[in-house]
Amino acid sequence: MSQRSSRHPVPTANPFRVLPARIKDMNEQELGELMSMLLRAQAQRSGSPLDQIRVNTEEKAGDEGCDAWTAAPAIPDPWLGATETCWQLKAGTAGQPRNLAGEVTKPIPTETLSIGGRFVVVASQSVSGREGDTNRKKILVQEAGEQYASQIDVLGSERLAEWCTQHPAIAAHLNGLPSSVWRLSDWEASDEHEVRWWCTEQTESDVQAHRAALTAATNPLLHLHIYGPPGVGKSRYALELCRGATFREEVLYVPQVDDVSVPALISHLAELAVQPVVIVVDEVASGQLRRLRDEVGRHSDKVRLITIGYQPSPDPARIPHHTVRRQPSEVMARIVRSWHPDFPRERIEFVLRFADGYVRLAKLAAEAVAQQPHLGAGNLLSIDTIRQHLKGLLGQHRHVALHVVALLNRVGWSDDLEVEGQSIANHLGLDWRKVQSDVQAIDQELHIVPRGGRFRMISPRPLALYLAAEAWETFPNLIGRLPGVLPTNSARLAFWARQRQMASFRPTAQYATRALEEPFGVQDLSSEIAIRQWGTLAASDPERGLAKMRNTLERATLAECERISFSARQALIEELRRLVWPIATFHEAALCLALLAESDDDRPSLNATDVFVRLFGIWLSGTAVPFDERLEAIDWLVTSGRVAFLRLAVRALTQAVKRDHFRLPVAEPTDATREPEWRPANDQEELACVLIALQRLREIAAAAPGDLQADLLEATRYAAMWLRNCATRAIVADLFLTLRRALPSAQEALRGQVAELLDRETRHWQELEPMDLAPIESLHAELEDPSLLGRIRQWVGSFHWDVARQPDLDPLARELLETPDGLLQVLPWLTSGEATGAWRLGECIAALDPQGNLEPLLVSDANHGGDWRLLCGYLNAKHVAFGDVWYDNWLRRYAHASPIALGMWFDVAWRCGVTETGAALIEHLLRTQSVSDRTVSRLALGQWSLDLPAPSLRGVLRAMVDRDHRATALQILSHRVEQKGEEAEFWGEIARDLILDLVPLRANDHLEYPWKALALPYVGTQAAALTRAILDSHLNRRGAVWFLEFSEAKIVLIECAKREPAVVWAELESRLSGPEAERIVAYFPGGVLEHLPIDAIVRWVSENPELRASFLADLIPMTYTSDQTIEARLVGLYGDKRAVKRAFLNALTRSRVGLASEYKDDIADRLDAVASRTSLPKLRRWAQWASHRLRIDAAQDTEVEQERWFGLHAESD
Repeated sequence: MSQRSSRHPVPTANPFRVLPARIKDMNEQELGELMSMLLRAQAQRSGSPLDQIRVNTEEKAGDEGCDAWTAAPAIPDPWLGATETCWQLKAGTAGQPRNLAGEVTKPIPTETLSIGGRFVVVASQSVSGREGDTNRKKILVQEAGEQYASQIDVLGSERLAEWCTQHPAIAAHLNGLPSSVWRLSDWEASDEHEVRWWCTEQTESDVQAHRAALTAATNPLLHLHIYGPPGVGKSRYALELCRGATFREEVLYVPQVDDVSVPALISHLAELAVQPVVIVVDEVASGQLRRLRDEVGRHSDKVRLITIGYQPSPDPARIPHHTVRRQPSEVMARIVRSWHPDFPRERIEFVLRFADGYVRLAKLAAEAVAQQPHLGAGNLLSIDTIRQHLKGLLGQHRHVALHVVALLNRVGWSDDLEVEGQSIANHLGLDWRKVQSDVQAIDQELHIVPRGGRFRMISPRPLALYLAAEAWETFPNLIGRLPGVLPTNSARLAFWARQRQMASFRPTAQYATRALEEPFGVQDLSSEIAIRQWGTLAASDPERGLAKMRNTLERATLAECERISFSARQALIEELRRLVWPIATFHEAALCLALLAESDDDRPSLNATDVFVRLFGIWLSGTAVPFDERLEAIDWLVTSGRVAFLRLAVRALTQAVKRDHFRLPVAEPTDATREPEWRPANDQEELACVLIALQRLREIAAAAPGDLQADLLEATRYAAMWLRNCATRAIVADLFLTLRRALPSAQEALRGQVAELLDRETRHWQELEPMDLAPIESLHAELEDPSLLGRIRQWVGSFHWDVARQPDLDPLARELLETPDGLLQVLPWLTSGEATGAWRLGECIAALDPQGNLEPLLVSDANHGGDWRLLCGYLNAKHVAFGDVWYDNWLRRYAHASPIALGMWFDVAWRCGVTETGAALIEHLLRTQSVSDRTVSRLALGQWSLDLPAPSLRGVLRAMVDRDHRATALQILSHRVEQKGEEAEFWGEIARDLILDLVPLRANDHLEYPWKALALPYVGTQAAALTRAILDSHLNRRGAVWFLEFSEAKIVLIECAKREPAVVWAELESRLSGPEAERIVAYFPGGVLEHLPIDAIVRWVSENPELRASFLADLIPMTYTSDQTIEARLVGLYGDKRAVKRAFLNALTRSRVGLASEYKDDIADRLDAVASRTSLPKLRRWAQWASHRLRIDAAQDTEVEQERWFGLHAESD
């Protein structure tokens, strides 16, 4: 802090009144300093530019006759005048009249007077008042000339004292006020403000708004209160508000309210101030604010007050307040980066995590980490400057009670969780009631022990760590035994989470080392708490902790690992993710993940396999270990020879050759600075990593068991892209060929991967030169299988919609035609479902086989795989060539009863089309044969039903309905009516049979849309029947398989209600009045009742209001937009009945979006509006009652939400 002048202190009645005697003995330097302050302060007040004020500048120093210079002010000023001014400063005897001769004739005074400016001599030793000033002026005017008399002035000590008194901050400086009152320059020079101020756009906007409010010409802000928790930057906010303001020279700062009588200070300043003075008072308690505001109010034209404290204003209307919060992480990151541009991202994250939004702490932590990069949070707690800063946040409070809260991330404090805090207090030998009282008192003043529902925690986080460390030092033996006395699992988890945050703190680390000497076995993997305990201990002593974990996992059987609970497994994976990041612990932690991965299950969650595999990405790997060093873990897996480990190794190496870079969310670190994540320094280093991974894959492929084929083919799928790079092309080709030799069954898949690459390159990318394409084409040729089956698989195994890309299959077709035995050889594969181009091959064979020689082979079920596309392509081409007569004959010939023949026949029908003869055959087969529903369902595919005459199709559909193939009939008819709406009346009878049967609909949600599409055209004629069918289906639902609310049937029911409201109500009323009323109401859809006749509903309710109105509460919308809506009328009639009141209240909250508390508060606001608007007395009283109940519920929900936030906040710490 700068030293404030206390030379020549002169007692005065008012400490802000300057006496001439204080000025007359000034030396030349002191007078110069005083004039610099006065000129700048007056310039601020008059709006003059500060950059045009010069005191003792080189240009106007020496014998030129000018010691200070001011430009013309924006408005005339009693001290600065109306024009530019040359100031001559004369201390001591230099200001005597006899010594002023020749001063005004010096170059600068002469020039200034000649252009209309002023020349002012400041003679500080002059004590004879106006007379002395006048005598000195006469000498100057005589030399300059009478014409300049009005431009020349002299200021003696009396006028100078008067000027100083008008600036209380300068007066305070001269009178040597004690350290309890500071000028702005002293305040901003203090050590705590040496750090550059950073803020968000919102904070800067707030500062500007407060400056404007304090200086407003009308209705200015008299008193601003700034509050927030300790150390958050409240004083800095006030400083920056004043530093950039026009009143900066009129600011006085009181660091501690109790050191000064602030009301007296306000009174003294108001007595002398010409313009408002700004007083900033720090450490003000909430109870002191009203008195200070009252005092400012008595001097509203002379004083503005800014107070700083921990609590909000008790009267925000009279004393507006502003909350200062911790800096957001993005701002903190910019701050730290500005101090240390060379810090890697991980080091910045560590500083931010420790500082928790507090700039001063970030500065201290960053300086420490710059010196010792591997420090942990526990180490930082041992640094004296950081300890002193954190201790300072607590003030003078005796804070041992805070240890009870700090030892856990969050601690149960009240109601059923009070036992957590009480058990800690008892264990430490503290009186629980006094602990509660002390914590409450400290929090009321400092706001550092917030409550969230039944919990408390210490905030900010670094203060919590400091207090926890202090607790360890105070109760070292007791805290080591604390987990054994904690009464709940949540408390034990919170304890271990806190210890992890300070793992490098010496007492914590020593405790961990002792604890890890205890026996550790597979039984210790049984629960999340046990895993969290191990993870915390391992954070302090990772070498010992990982050795125990690896030993345990190696000795555990597969069955024992599979029995690890889901929560424990997830916790263990999370702990290991932390430990694979550092170089020192990577290998052991990675092997633990591999051992755990063998027992992974199929649940959609983070598993050990995924975490292990991601470690071997070249980018975003989540570890600081260089890639080549990571491969030691791969080598261990391969050496084991176990298929599960080999598969894991292949998957990990595949990750290295992938070109997509993605990682799992980074695991929260331990308390240590995270080492920088490894990444290649350049393209060459990345390429070297890929080469190593490809080499390892080739070695595995050379001896690959068949169990790894799928995994290795996945690896080659990604490796194929590296064929485009000349540096990796040879090893990739070798990998492909090695795998083909080891696993011949993979040859076609390998060829297909290379073919796909060549296709993309030649058709899309077009980046490789011919010389680069040649070796890839050569590899493709080498992978081709010249056998008939190999060529079939190559050319028929893929299908392209782009005709230009379709291969010429005629040579293959001709070869098959010439060698029927060859066709028999490849037929199993061609009918297996893998031959996606089989239809085209069938067409080509048909074109070359006009006599139909191959037809018997194609229709034979011998060696047939069940896929009939080859035959269908063949028959379709014959159908086109020879017409319907030929096709109908074929259909008649093969309409057999065998299941395989029927499957073939129906497949041909939907793929190749159905003629009228074909339709008759389908109807005949359906009525005479036992055709499976699966076989018939094939007819739901294709467009054949649109081309068939309606009478022919009607026979088919009637047979389907009669033989209980309703689902297929429904799909066919729905499509037909949708496309040919003019036929709706023709299809009425069959359509009615289908839409009134909802059994298939409940069994198969794929039928929802076709059922709705078929039902809607018939709503006008079938509303009653449809409503009846829908309601019956709703009543007869089983379990939770089908719900009307989420069915397309709901849309049809609503449409019925719109078209025929009375009819729908009649159907619904009959069921609501019967024994099935409760079942009909359950899961009944919204959007129906508002279309039904309100008067009829009200009459029905009147017969048994409490029961029936309560039933309807869940069925109607709760809008209350007018007194005529159904809900308003029912509540308006029966809102005083207990059951109705509660039913309609519960209906308001049946669906919720967002936080429950906010949702209920919003509804309560709407009900308040209803109560003020309605003319129905019972509705008004109900709305008021319901609003009150909802606000009570919202307050309870808020507690629950706060607890949830506490849990999330504690976990993020």
